[in-house]
Amino acid sequence: MITAQNISSQRAPGFGLANARFLLLQAQSCGISDQQMLAKTGLTRPQIDLGLADVSIDQELSMIDALLLNSASEPLAQGFATGLRYRLASLGVLGMAMASSRDARAALDMIRRYLACADNLTQIHIHISRDELRLEFRCRHRLSEARERFVTGREFGILAALQGELLAGGARNVRALSLVYPRLPVMAEMEQVFGCALQASAAGNVFCGDASQLLLTMPLQNPVAANACESLCTGESSVADEERTSHKVQRLVARTLPDVPDMAAVAAELCMSPRTLGRRLEEDGWCWRDLLCECRLRRAEELLRSGVSIKVTAMKAGFSSASAFSHAFQRGRGMSPRRFFSNTGAAIHKQN
Repeated sequence: MITAQNISSQRAPGFGLANARFLLLQAQSCGISDQQMLAKTGLTRPQIDLGLADVSIDQELSMIDALLLNSASEPLAQGFATGLRYRLASLGVLGMAMASSRDARAALDMIRRYLACADNLTQIHIHISRDELRLEFRCRHRLSEARERFVTGREFGILAALQGELLAGGARNVRALSLVYPRLPVMAEMEQVFGCALQASAAGNVFCGDASQLLLTMPLQNPVAANACESLCTGESSVADEERTSHKVQRLVARTLPDVPDMAAVAAELCMSPRTLGRRLEEDGWCWRDLLCECRLRRAEELLRSGVSIKVTAMKAGFSSASAFSHAFQRGRGMSPRRFFSNTGAAIHKQN
């Protein structure tokens, strides 16, 4: 078991506080009082509401125990329901660092750096291949089975909540889900939320999704602010690595659209050979064809959100025809351009 003597309190400012607030919200929905939740923590509700004290891992575990003890819900289900409440803006400085990142990939890289230097309940192993993002969740410390199930369920709930927030109703494109636990009723709800079948009694707690979603722009995109927030989370500034080749390519392609550049022209612009460009893109998890298509789809999304017709959007995004565009959009976004219109609330202009 984890005790106050053997657990570090090093966490992002406000992160433990956010966890406590969501635990209290979940408890309230289950009819559990603040007194029951906070009895063994030494904390009061005003301290949590006003942000007058942060919350250690030990205090958070005490609240988890109280929630599970006073609820009839299975721990994995209780954790998933709690996680679904999360939003970027509620995660303190860590949430601000993520929201200010350039894109989802930069936010994920920041999370990787944060987890490497901070003590949290969960470890996230991140693997990015050419077209797939794989996240594996493991408990960092030895926990009771009930605690472990709650923490795992909460991580999947947070992932679902933040993914839904960033996609704003778009297709999740989840490829695979697995959990080490035997089949439980809550897994049907998880399948419905993620839109993907879930394998129970698996070797690991794993999420596999489309790597193209790593290009999603974060809501407050501001690298300077992201760097400042990360320094508060980790105690040091992030390494100012050279801009990723894939981001340079995106910028160059966006500048030329609707004219679609060839790989040799972009490589020359970046002062490298096409072979070197291909290798650099592969290191970033992309191939030329997929990244070029993603750039055109992102331009198309901008146009569709502003109410441009499908036919004009296809032309301005560099597609040969509206049908070719619709096919590419369906394949890349999991929905038709017309459905994307309705999901974003854009007014559909009459096509010429």
